[in-house]
Amino acid sequence: MLLFYEKILIVEDEKGLAERCKAKFQNNQFRIVLNYSAEAALGFLKKDKPDLILLDILSPR
Repeated sequence: MLLFYEKILIVEDEKGLAERCKAKFQNNQFRIVLNYSAEAALGFLKKDKPDLILLDILSPR
């Protein structure tokens, strides 16, 4: 049985880069949530709390 130990939120507007980050962390049994905009990330944060946020600070808006 695969267990997820940590939840990571990745906020990145470049989908290719976001997918590569997701693949890297998934190999280490982390549960990954991708958001491609700050607005989507804020909506997620209203419902759930990740253990770690990787944020593209140069993302639009």
